[in-house]
Amino acid sequence: IIQREMEMFGEIQMENQQFLTILEMFEKLINNYRKIIENKDIKGFSEIFSQGLDYSKEDNHFENSYKYFYEFMKVLKKENEK
Repeated sequence: IIQREMEMFGEIQMENQQFLTILEMFEKLINNYRKIIENKDIKGFSEIFSQGLDYSKEDNHFENSYKYFYEFMKVLKKENEK
């Protein structure tokens, strides 16, 4: 299962023309976050944290995201035990 999922996600990412754009946006976000942490920028950290909280309130799936994550981890654990 894990091998098939890897192949599927690889194909989705490599064939999707928009994925590189999304990846660039993610890189910018991570670089900005790194600078905030390196500079111990409390104000910048608070702004990013607040944006994350606001986004999570608007995301209908966020409420169940921990549940989904732990269910996924259980599946992976069972697969690795085989």
